[in-house]
Amino acid sequence: MSAGVSPATPYLRVENNQVSDVVHVETLDHVRLALHLSYRVDFEGDPLRWFSVENYVKFLCDHVRSLLKGAIRKHTIEDFYATSTDRIRGFIVGLPESPGGEASRGGKRAGMAFPANGMRIVDVDVLKVALEDEKIRALLDQAQHDVVRSNIDLSNLSRELAVTRQREAISRETAEVKAATKVRQDELARELATSELATALARIANTLRETDERRRLVEAEQTLEGYKLGQRIERVAREKDQELAFYAREQEQRIELLRAEAETAVHRFQAVSGNFSEALLALGRNETLVKVAQAWSVQRLVEGESLGDTLSRLFHNTPLKPLVDKLVASNGA
Repeated sequence: MSAGVSPATPYLRVENNQVSDVVHVETLDHVRLALHLSYRVDFEGDPLRWFSVENYVKFLCDHVRSLLKGAIRKHTIEDFYATSTDRIRGFIVGLPESPGGEASRGGKRAGMAFPANGMRIVDVDVLKVALEDEKIRALLDQAQHDVVRSNIDLSNLSRELAVTRQREAISRETAEVKAATKVRQDELARELATSELATALARIANTLRETDERRRLVEAEQTLEGYKLGQRIERVAREKDQELAFYAREQEQRIELLRAEAETAVHRFQAVSGNFSEALLALGRNETLVKVAQAWSVQRLVEGESLGDTLSRLFHNTPLKPLVDKLVASNGA
């Protein structure tokens, strides 16, 4: 135990007094430790109280030793050793406080006050935490190494997990983007198909309208052709009727002409009947009479051929030619 001043010093330093001490403590699992500490001590308040304690260094060290032994006794060596510095400072000068009064890292510590003499430990330095048992120290060092290794492994795994998460997040985002692109492509394809279907339906509708218009046009043309055909048929029928009427009138005229020719032939036949009778008697026993009858038929009379012409033509180059000529000459046929 040491102090910045000795009890015999006739004056007192009120700020930044340095007090060092080695505190031997024991943990919950009976492991002994030697704590090498250095306190920074100030005096505050009424100066008349500063000298009320004969040896403030002993008073300080005894009080802190008692406090640390009771506090550390509640913790196992494994729990205490890893964070011994922070725990010791917290036991002595308290936890750092924020301006709002809550504990926070890096804040101001309240310190340990001694109302008996106005003394306050404003800070403490933990110089060393020594294990008195070397085997336990080796075990703790190994455990610490294992913890460090585990922490490193966990840190590596955490980094790998973070990388994996980022990769998977990027992969998911990529998949989502691709899916969104595929959905949009499908939407565009459906819109295009709808547009093409509408276009096809419009074309079909136009084709149907054109077909209907063509059908109507064909029907109109057929109606017109039918009307024209009917007109032609009526015209041809009128022309045929006119032709038939004209032909009937022509036939009537021809019949009248034939009737007149027949009457003329009858008159001629009556005029030559006397001489013709003589010729027939002369030729009665001759086969030529048959030829005369055949040649001078009613058709010859109707056609206007005279009896003399018929006889002359019939008996040309025959022995009866002189007799026929005489008959024709005598009758003026």
